Amino acid sequence: MRLLAEGRRVRLQQLAGDLVRAHPPLEERARLLRGQCVQQVGPQGFLYVQQTELVVASPKDGSISILGSDDATTCHIVVLRHTGNGATCLTRCDRTDTKAEVPLIMNSIKSFSDHAQCGRLEVHLVGGFSDDRQLSQKLTHQLLSEFDRQEDDIHLVTLRVTELNDREENENHFPIIYGIAVNIKTAEIYRASFQDRGPEEQLRAAQTLAGGPMVGDTQECHRSEDRQEHHQLTRIADPMLAEMGKNLKEAMKMLEDSQRRTEEENGKELISGDIPGPLQGRFQAQNCISNNSEMDPTNYDRNDDTFQ
Repeated sequence: MRLLAEGRRVRLQQLAGDLVRAHPPLEERARLLRGQCVQQVGPQGFLYVQQTELVVASPKDGSISILGSDDATTCHIVVLRHTGNGATCLTRCDRTDTKAEVPLIMNSIKSFSDHAQCGRLEVHLVGGFSDDRQLSQKLTHQLLSEFDRQEDDIHLVTLRVTELNDREENENHFPIIYGIAVNIKTAEIYRASFQDRGPEEQLRAAQTLAGGPMVGDTQECHRSEDRQEHHQLTRIADPMLAEMGKNLKEAMKMLEDSQRRTEEENGKELISGDIPGPLQGRFQAQNCISNNSEMDPTNYDRNDDTFQ
């Protein structure tokens, strides 16, 4: 129905900076978030959300208490929470298909909220910066517009995006906040970085590299018939992706071993035919990436989430 801030409908034509200045509580929350120190989040009770993944969890879940994501440059981290039952969704959107992703975010929360007697939907958006191609600005507008098109009222509580999340150094622009975490039980959102990015980090990374759609069931907490919450890991079903993730891990290990042998044996190289499975013929031993410069990791731009 509407995207609201302080009970008033958000003017979508505004830039992010103008929007928060029109709503002082938004401006104050953005200021407080920026002023926080970055907290290191450990693996206990934590689940990392990779790019294009979606995770939804409930405060009743016994396995997960914190969701988080980082390395957000032009992409945005989205947190949607139902204040009645505390169901919380965290995802990281990257301009792939915002029109399809926002309804998926909404439906994930509604699956927990059908029997909620009270409460409202609150959304928090963090990420992006003033990049030259205005990719962050476009994504901010897309997300705000799509949330405004949903059939439920959604209350915008945090907006730290694009020019609000920008810093300049030597005439170059960078994000201020790269990562956040949300405590499902307390609803606290804070700046964070993460040492542990599991489970199945390589397998899940293969899904992103393969360019697949948003994964909504990599990790979910489901309501059982007797209302007991349990944690379930659903592995990505595509056998090719699973095999690619396995082979990627093996190839990286082989490359590390090869580098050690190279130093010891004065330049001995690992040939591409030794690399297993789907990686054969497509990856070079030096970097496990094809000769196509668009996928060369040396061309990866941390300020764009994409290969140049």
